[in-house]
Amino acid sequence: MPSLLNVNYHAPYLHRGQAQTVADVFALHTLPEAGGATIAAAICDSDPAALLEFLKSIDATTPRFRSEEDAFRDALRSQGVCQ
Repeated sequence: MPSLLNVNYHAPYLHRGQAQTVADVFALHTLPEAGGATIAAAICDSDPAALLEFLKSIDATTPRFRSEEDAFRDALRSQGVCQ
């Protein structure tokens, strides 16, 4: 899964660069689990501005959370399988 680290600074977004801002992604990207609705339509009852502000805040100062992938990679490294 791609990282969200500094996502606000990596425009354009989406496969062919259709979105010039993170906010544009909300209006263009569809979610299969939401019946094909866009992100904007799927989160209309919550606070899209707060989500956008949160995404823009993820940068090098954001604490990193370990994932299952990190644990898996560490286990391989301890066995000498992965560098």
